[in-house]
Amino acid sequence: MWAPRSKKTLAIVLVAMAVTLIAALVTLAHIARDRSDVVRVHHPADLVGVLLPEPKTLDDFELTDHQGGVFNLARLRGQWSILFFGYTHCPDVCPMAMGFLGEVFSRLGDNPFGTTKIQGIFISVDPKRDTPELLKGYVAFFNPGFLGVTGKEAVLKGLTHQVGAYYATNQGGSADAYEITHSSAFFLIAPTGKLVGIISPNNTPPEMAAEKIKRIVNYMGGAK
Repeated sequence: MWAPRSKKTLAIVLVAMAVTLIAALVTLAHIARDRSDVVRVHHPADLVGVLLPEPKTLDDFELTDHQGGVFNLARLRGQWSILFFGYTHCPDVCPMAMGFLGEVFSRLGDNPFGTTKIQGIFISVDPKRDTPELLKGYVAFFNPGFLGVTGKEAVLKGLTHQVGAYYATNQGGSADAYEITHSSAFFLIAPTGKLVGIISPNNTPPEMAAEKIKRIVNYMGGAK
């Protein structure tokens, strides 16, 4: 149902890749500027470019999950979380990325980090069209445990800015006919509720991404 369409796929993917790279560089630049007085932690070579120089504290926010519950910073604490920003009407990037994430979770298996859980969260930047019911069916298509989340435009803008994601609406011929340019990266949140890494699915097989996530969790102390 949500298989990617071939038309415009390459152009959209290339734009998303460029947006993701720019957003990641901006995030790293802000951290370097704001924390230039802090002694850096030297990460292992294989994690450089994935882990941030240091975890980034996030301000609280309030969105709504596909079950109607409040989704805020507290929902990111106590477990690992992988965030992806997109929208259900996305023709190519989102279904490919969410399919990728579904494969990653399949390879991680059940309870890969012991008692510390990991959750996959699809945050819709299209609250006008993405109802809780639509989000519920969409995320379940890729993994029954995934969570769909959306909320007010101002809150979405604030959260994407915090993590270094990006999106912009490209208006079509009618009020409901539009596409959204957005980041294609995954944002890794530690059980502390802090952003610790940005993972790109480009040229990375799901099995490699799963191993990278395990590597990060082990390196950072698991349930830290």
